[in-house]
Amino acid sequence: GCASLTSVEIPASVETIGAWAFSGCGSLTSVEIPNSVEKIAYAAFSDCASLTLVKISNSVKEIGNCAFSGCASLTSVEIPNSFEKIAYAAFSDCASDLTLYGADGSAAQEYAAKNELRFEAR
Repeated sequence: GCASLTSVEIPASVETIGAWAFSGCGSLTSVEIPNSVEKIAYAAFSDCASLTLVKISNSVKEIGNCAFSGCASLTSVEIPNSFEKIAYAAFSDCASDLTLYGADGSAAQEYAAKNELRFEAR
């Protein structure tokens, strides 16, 4: 398992972060998604209870269902303009003060509005 994993460096050769890839990594505190990644799959980071910060590169176009669900400490996610799809429940059961950061009129703003999440334009 990955219970004691506190950080992860995703190689530039990775294009998809697969389903359940880091699910349940309870000690993981932050993650930066590199420019090579285009998709974050189903439940890729679900139940990462200590995850507080996620930075997503401009290459990512899609976040799958429940990708970050159950990340109870997640308070900040930076989402680039490149996004085409943020799936249902991608950020379900995260911290009550979760804020999505992105551009006005973006998929991130639309997702935040539909799911009653905080959104700040950057």
